[in-house]
Amino acid sequence: MLNGGHSLKKKNNSHISSERACVYNKFNISETGFFTSLSTADASVNRFRPTLETNIKSRRFFKDIEFLCNGLNLTNQRVKNRACEISSEMAANGIQKSIRLLTIHAACVLYAARMEGGDSNRTFREIAMVAARPQKEIARCFKIIGKILTKTRHYNSMGSNTFDDNRHPTISFAKNYAIYLNLPQQWVLFTEHLASKTVSLGTGSGKSWEGRSRSSIAATVLYILSRLPKFPVRLDVKKIAFRTGVRVSTIMSCYRDMLPVINQLLDSAPCEMVSEKEITNTFDCELIACNHNKKIA
Repeated sequence: MLNGGHSLKKKNNSHISSERACVYNKFNISETGFFTSLSTADASVNRFRPTLETNIKSRRFFKDIEFLCNGLNLTNQRVKNRACEISSEMAANGIQKSIRLLTIHAACVLYAARMEGGDSNRTFREIAMVAARPQKEIARCFKIIGKILTKTRHYNSMGSNTFDDNRHPTISFAKNYAIYLNLPQQWVLFTEHLASKTVSLGTGSGKSWEGRSRSSIAATVLYILSRLPKFPVRLDVKKIAFRTGVRVSTIMSCYRDMLPVINQLLDSAPCEMVSEKEITNTFDCELIACNHNKKIA
C-alpha cells in the first residue's frame, strides 16, 4: 500500500514536473516570440524613420520655398511646385553636403521662376536680397542644378529641360524694377514697352549692347526713362544701380551704346509721356558729346 502510494506520488510529481517543463517551454517560446516581435517592431521603427525624416525635410523645403516666393512676390503655384520638386531632386543627389540648404532652395526657386518665364522671371540680385545669401554662391548652385537636371530622368516628369520664355527676361526684369519703384501703371507699361523695343532692336542686329546681361539692359532702360522730363519719380543712376545690382559704370556704358538709336527706341512713345522736342532736348547734347568722344578715340 505504501509502495503503491509512493509510486502514485512519484507519478504525480513527474506529471507536475512535466507540466512545469511544458509551461516553462511555453514561457520560453512566448518570450522568444515577444522578443522577436519587439525586434520586428524595432525594425519597423527603423524602416519608417527615413520616411518620417523625409516628411520633415519636405516640410522644411516647402517652408523655405514659401518664404522665398513670398519675398519675391511669386504667386504662381507652378513655380512653388517646381521649386519643391527640384529641391527634392537636389537633396537626393546630396549637394546639401557641400552647399548650404537655404542657398540650394534660393537657386531652386530662381530656376523654377526662369522655367516659368514671363512675369515670374527674377534676377540673381533679387533672390540674393531675399535669401540673404551671396549672389555668387547662388549663381554657382544654379549652374550645378542645371547640370544635374539635364542628366536625371526624374526631371522628365516636370517637363522638358527648357525655359518657357514666353516673354524675354529683360522685359520682365525692367517691368519688375518699375513696380518696385512704385511707378504709376502707365509708366510700368511704358517701361515694358521700351524694354521690348530694346530687345527687338538689339537681337541679331550686332548692336553694341547685345552681348550685355539682361539685368544691365533692364537697368539702362529704367535710366533712360528717368531722364525724361515727365518721369514721375526723382531717380538717379546710383539709386537704380543699388536697386538692380548693376554697377553705375555698366549702366552708363550701356546707356552710351543705346544713345545712337534713342530716337528709334522712343519713336512710338505716347505723346502724353514724352514729345519729340523733349527727346531732342534731353538726349541730343549727350549724343553729340558721345559721338565727339568716339571720334577722338
